[in-house]
Amino acid sequence: MKEIKNKKELLEHYMKLPYTIRIIPEKTGGFFAEIEELPGCMTQGDTIEEIMKNIEEAKELWLEVAIEEGIEIPQPKELEEYSGKFLIRIPKSLHKRLAYLAEKDGVSLNQMVIYLLSERSILKEVKNEIKTLAWDLKKVEYGLYTLKAQKFLSGMPAYVKDKTYGKVG
Repeated sequence: MKEIKNKKELLEHYMKLPYTIRIIPEKTGGFFAEIEELPGCMTQGDTIEEIMKNIEEAKELWLEVAIEEGIEIPQPKELEEYSGKFLIRIPKSLHKRLAYLAEKDGVSLNQMVIYLLSERSILKEVKNEIKTLAWDLKKVEYGLYTLKAQKFLSGMPAYVKDKTYGKVG
């Protein structure tokens, strides 16, 4: 990486990095967003377009303060390198059960563990997708309910629609 000479160049460098943005639909409508690697860098908005604009502004402000205060700025998770190896300690009983499953399937213990971890990871992603779809469905149902209520109220006399019951206009 070339040497960065001033704070403006440093800010531009960090703004271009691929930080992880997590967007969560709010139960009351709208969205919450945060940048996972930058603690406290978060925002909210009513639409995806608004939330993306807001999170970029929040990231810029977060980075400006960190640069000004000399706070260490984390690198994006995406830039981390992984060896593909890690050591794990497990109970002997689980080791025995995994070895049995591997032998039963005619694969190595390593292959069995990779298979089980992959399967679990995919299941978790599917579960999260189902939650998101369920939330989207609730928003659609709420929208239909709102439309039905508006249609119902459109046929009512003005004094019923007015919250003050009688003070129309």
